[in-house]
Amino acid sequence: GSRLDITNEVPGLSHMLCASRTVKLMQVVDAAGPDLSDVTAIALLLGHKSIRCMKSILDLWRKKLTDDEITLLMDFGKGVLVPDTEDPFPRILITPDLKA
Repeated sequence: GSRLDITNEVPGLSHMLCASRTVKLMQVVDAAGPDLSDVTAIALLLGHKSIRCMKSILDLWRKKLTDDEITLLMDFGKGVLVPDTEDPFPRILITPDLKA
């Protein structure tokens, strides 16, 4: 699995990701913000009502990111960086288990 795959740690996450067609980190960042802190927005994106559960999911994803990746996301969110084909950002994927 992918380095950002937390589906084994969060029951039902694979289903939420598949049902919402959320497969890229960019989709999560667009919803939750570059600091991955907007719990309400990620709950809406994934179609889940538990804010506590969504906070745990965002916390787990933040822990999986390196310091450089966090800096990249924050700079992107501030408009300091503009993505191009050489940036690693578009290649960071969440890979849900589609068989679940």
